[in-house]
Amino acid sequence: MPTIIIDCHSILHTLRYAGRKFYTGGKDYQLISQFFQSLDHLSLTLYSNLFLFVWDSPINKRKQEYSWYKQGRDIKTDTELDKEYLDHCFEQFRILRDDILPGMGYQCFMEEGYEADDIIASIVMNNKDNYIFVTTDADMYQLLPYARMYDFKHKQILNAEWFEQTCHFPAGDWWKVKMIAGCSTDTVPGVVGVGEKTAIQYLNGTLGEKTKKYQSIKEASPEMLERNEKLVRLPLSGCPIMRPAVVSAPSFAMFQHFCYKYSLYRFQSHANLQNIRNNLGMR
Repeated sequence: MPTIIIDCHSILHTLRYAGRKFYTGGKDYQLISQFFQSLDHLSLTLYSNLFLFVWDSPINKRKQEYSWYKQGRDIKTDTELDKEYLDHCFEQFRILRDDILPGMGYQCFMEEGYEADDIIASIVMNNKDNYIFVTTDADMYQLLPYARMYDFKHKQILNAEWFEQTCHFPAGDWWKVKMIAGCSTDTVPGVVGVGEKTAIQYLNGTLGEKTKKYQSIKEASPEMLERNEKLVRLPLSGCPIMRPAVVSAPSFAMFQHFCYKYSLYRFQSHANLQNIRNNLGMR
């Protein structure tokens, strides 16, 4: 049975975005309900009820060194309702991280200065267990030689063989592509005019040496490439080695307590409670 590692911020932001159209005002905890519904779905899809939860640190070492890193990630709030919804969502992030998940007995990982990507990399690269990490972040393709990935956005399981057949490039070297092409979602600039496909061609030796793009890559600043490697290669230098304990069953009594504390109506019926108890292997 694989251990499922959840990239919590990635999953919660996906659920937050999808849930905005249903929000009409007032405090509710529907994001927490949706999070547990997602865990229920994952347990059935991936045939496992063993979970680890990984969080981004509020302090980001990459951003401390490069203030422009992920600058484009600022969330726009066009209306007061947008702002209210965002505030409620971030409160639910905190409740899950600090109250519900540890209260139920789940292992949660957060390391000051590091992103969830770094911690997941540390876990899968330094432990020989059977892992599936759940995320929406394509940067993490570089971890496919060590563990399978469940693409939460497209609902599919990915592995190194899939990647290499699709991209014709070794999954473990994906960071080299991002080093050259940059990463638009993280606002990491790469070689001007060079995208991921061109970077792969260059690294594979199939890009014509007389083309402008080939020359642009050859003439790229070594300082820029060194900087980009530091930003996109996982884990970030200095990230400690993570050694998860044996995953234990979460507490059903505590889950019931949180269902009523936070008015998680979806799980207050006997049938729904028993289903999630069985699917998540609660004791």
